[in-house]
Amino acid sequence: SSSSSSSDTAVNPALPEFVPTDEWQDVLEGQAIPPGLHVNLDLTTGKRRAKKLAEEDAVDQKHSKPGVHTLSEKRNAKLQIVADILDKEAAKVDITTVTLPQANTSESAAADADGDNATPPPVRDMHAEVKKAWTATSADLEDIANIKGIIDGLPQADDSKKVKLLEDLEAALHQVDNANEFVRMQGLDVVAPLLSSDNSHVRVAAALAVGAACQNNLEVKTAAIKANILFTLKDRLRENSSVDERARFLFALGSLLRDYDEAWTAFKHRGGMSLLTDLLHDKDDSIRVKALGLITDLLANIAERSFAGDGQPFEWTDRAFDLYRLSPAASKSDLSEHNMYFGWCTTVAQFAQAKKVTTAEKALEAALLTFTACESSFKADAKFRERLAALQEDWRDEPDMLVYVLASKLSTLLQPRSDL
Repeated sequence: SSSSSSSDTAVNPALPEFVPTDEWQDVLEGQAIPPGLHVNLDLTTGKRRAKKLAEEDAVDQKHSKPGVHTLSEKRNAKLQIVADILDKEAAKVDITTVTLPQANTSESAAADADGDNATPPPVRDMHAEVKKAWTATSADLEDIANIKGIIDGLPQADDSKKVKLLEDLEAALHQVDNANEFVRMQGLDVVAPLLSSDNSHVRVAAALAVGAACQNNLEVKTAAIKANILFTLKDRLRENSSVDERARFLFALGSLLRDYDEAWTAFKHRGGMSLLTDLLHDKDDSIRVKALGLITDLLANIAERSFAGDGQPFEWTDRAFDLYRLSPAASKSDLSEHNMYFGWCTTVAQFAQAKKVTTAEKALEAALLTFTACESSFKADAKFRERLAALQEDWRDEPDMLVYVLASKLSTLLQPRSDL
C-alpha cells in the first residue's frame, strides 16, 4: 500500500492521472493530481477530492501578490492544519495497548457488573474532532480576512460606508484573538484618526471599535497608548459634544484605563482626575452614572495593586466584604483624596437615592470602597441611612441580590459601635 504524509501522497504509477472537471471527484490513494486544482478533504468519507479552479479563483491565483492568499491557498492551509491534527493524534496511539470493543453478552455484562471485566474505552470520534478543528480554523481565517478588508477599505470609504465598516469591525474585535490580529495589522493607525473625524457618527463608531478592542486586552491597550488614543479620548470628552458621543468615548476610555496601571498614570498626569470629576457632575444622568462606575473601578484597581505590592495578590470572594476590605487602601489614594475635595461622599449618597436599582447598586459599591474616608459623612446623613433601610426592606425576599447585600453591609457598618 502507498504511504502518505501530511502534505502529499506517494504516486502509484499504475493508476491513471486524475482528470479534473468542474465537479468534485474522489482522488484515489496514490493517484497523481495535476497542479492548480482545488483540493479538499471530504469529512464524511475521509477521502481527498479535487476539481478545477473556478474562473475567478484562477484569475486570483494568476495575479496574486506575494503574501496574499488566494481562496484555493486558504483551503489548502486548512487542509494542512487538519492533516497536522491527524498526524499528532496518530502519534499518540500505541497500537499494542488498544483494546477493541467486544460484544457485550449477558455473561460478560454480568461479569462487568461484578467488576471482573474491564469495559473497553470508547473509540474516539476523530471525525468530530477534525470537523471541530476545521470549523474553528475556517472561522478564524474568515474573521482575519474580514478585518484586513475593513482596514484596507476605511481610508477610501465615504462617511456612511466608514460607519458600516467600523460597526462590523467592532463586532469582530470583541474576540481577543481578533483584536490582537487587528493591532498586528496596524489597524489602530487607521482607526485612531477617525476618533477626530468631522462626522460625529464616524467618531462614535470609531470609539466603540476602540473600546471593544481594548477590553481586557493588554496588547491592544499598550498599542493604543503608543497611538496616542488615550489623550485623543480625553480631549474629545472635554468638548461639548452630544450625550451619545460622550457616552461612547467614556466607554472607550474606561476600556483602556481599567486594569492598566501605565494608562492610569499617564492619564492622571495629564489632568485626568479633573476630567473624571467634571463627568461625575455632568448635566446628564447617564454620563454621571458611567463616570461613577469608572471611578469606582479605578479606585478598586489602585487598592488591588497595593495588595499585590505587598506580595499578596487580591482575590475577590465576597463582593460587599471585599469592597470594604479594599477601603483603607482606596481611601488613601490620590484619586480618592481628589474626589474628597470635590464632595465625593455627599455625591455618592445622592446617587444612592436613585430609583433605578442598578444606579443605587453602583453608589453602594462606591460607598463601601471609600467607607474609610466617608464613614463620618455617611453616619451624619440621615437620608442615606434611611435609603439603606428602604433598600433592605424592598429586597428582603431576595437576600442574594447584590443591592440587598450591599445595603445590609453598609447598615451594619453604620450601627453605633455598642450594637456591633
